[in-house]
Amino acid sequence: MLICKRCVKRCRAGAEIRKALKTELKIRRDLAKPKLGLVTTSCLGVCPKSAVVIAGGSTLRSGDYLLLSGSDGVAAAVEAMLHDQ
Repeated sequence: MLICKRCVKRCRAGAEIRKALKTELKIRRDLAKPKLGLVTTSCLGVCPKSAVVIAGGSTLRSGDYLLLSGSDGVAAAVEAMLHDQ
């Protein structure tokens, strides 16, 4: 899963979202998928004002990105990305 480094810095909840994503991926990696991880990238080109952009293999293939404005939707976002694979 990719996360925009610039968005993490700009968003108030960026660090919280990043931490929640890492935790959720670690839980899922331990349960089923051995190759899950979070990779910090440069700008993905979406640049929302108060959200963090994340993407994965399935979303990149379809040209979609997920925007998270708080850590509340992290589990649903990870589930959506893994379900599409």
